Amino acid sequence: MVKYLAILILFASCALYGFQSAKALERRAAMHKKLCSAIRTISNVVLTTRQPLFSIMQKYPEIPFRRLILACFEGLPGGEDAAAVFERAEREQGAELGGAIDAETRQVLTEFLLALRQLDGSRLSEAMKRAETDMEKIAERTESDSRQRGRIYRTVGVLLGAAVAILLI
Repeated sequence: MVKYLAILILFASCALYGFQSAKALERRAAMHKKLCSAIRTISNVVLTTRQPLFSIMQKYPEIPFRRLILACFEGLPGGEDAAAVFERAEREQGAELGGAIDAETRQVLTEFLLALRQLDGSRLSEAMKRAETDMEKIAERTESDSRQRGRIYRTVGVLLGAAVAILLI
């Protein structure tokens, strides 16, 4: 009886690990979608009103990752490496993110935030559109990756649990 209970627990543990890994991928995809939405909203407001980022963030509290974006925006011009600025902001605002920002996303956000400091016509518009397009590509790729690898992780977790159970019986 104890043996079967142990086998059941091992099976459930393996399956749970697979499902948790898939869920982590889904959270990462959701984070990229929210960042894409934030960039799109900020771009639209900046390009139509030419307001600075701080006033936009006050007027639009629904923008995702407001605190992270402001923390990175404040830290970037200080001569500090962009990666260090993002790492510090992630530590401070980590609960808001739900996951770490990868290097590619960090690069897009850095270019976007540095472009916001310029607030001059055509170059700003080009930089905003490029950041928006790049973030949409990252979000789409992450979503696709999440669906494919998530399915694999769930299947492997269940199959590994079943294999362990069969070996122990």
